[in-house]
Amino acid sequence: MYGIKEMLESEDKYEREFARVVSQQDGTHAIPRAGFFCGGKYHGLYMTHDELKAKGNGEFTPRWSAMKYHNENLVNLALEDQPMIDGYLSPMLDGGYLRYETQEVYEALSR
Repeated sequence: MYGIKEMLESEDKYEREFARVVSQQDGTHAIPRAGFFCGGKYHGLYMTHDELKAKGNGEFTPRWSAMKYHNENLVNLALEDQPMIDGYLSPMLDGGYLRYETQEVYEALSR
């Protein structure tokens, strides 16, 4: 598994910088350990990462390897390979947690 330890040793300077920042924030790794829901049938629920994987539909967010080279998008590395949940958009990061929103919630917050 490719984690923060490997990223800290990477030849890619953006991966190293991302790993350095993340490891200072939580001391371990970039993978969010939990998530919560906004809208839909799970509205207001908080779940551990294992519970999110169990609720998932078997699909995972894509690997955005091209985006990791853009410094402003380094946070997207933490969103790679996260579980997709039926009825919700791809997860977003919110204070170190995964946030799953319905399309309706996303549109309301985007106004």
